[in-house]
Amino acid sequence: MENPLDLIEAEHGRQLRLLLSLERILESEDGVEMTRFAPELLDFFTTDLARHMEHEENCLFPLLKRRCQPTDDLEMIINQLSFEHGLDRDLVEFLVADLGKIAHGHHNAIPARFNINAQAFIETQRRHIQWENRIVLPLAKQRLTTEDMQKLENMMTEN
Repeated sequence: MENPLDLIEAEHGRQLRLLLSLERILESEDGVEMTRFAPELLDFFTTDLARHMEHEENCLFPLLKRRCQPTDDLEMIINQLSFEHGLDRDLVEFLVADLGKIAHGHHNAIPARFNINAQAFIETQRRHIQWENRIVLPLAKQRLTTEDMQKLENMMTEN
């Protein structure tokens, strides 16, 4: 595995690209984009995103909390990001149900629920990723020791 923090950042890049695919589905009127992107998004939501959140929640965040300085004010941010992960899981449940229908050829109008949840997910994910890339990961690179990085790599590999 490469540097585990670089891997998390690379996953954020992939997530941002997939958000663009989700936006294309929302903008599509002919069903072509739905057919094109639904299977990939469905796979991402059911496997990769859950694993990514697991890596952050159970691997990165606990290590980082141990190394934070009081002046970092990171505990409040981590608590907020963890709370948002819970909201993301709720949104993903609805998105997966609707994308499953789309992926299996049900190209009628996308349900309003899908549109609302997809837009909410896109907006929250962009902000969430921005916080992590601009605040959490740089601070992790400063605060985590070599031993912490090895432990993070080991925990992520086990998952």
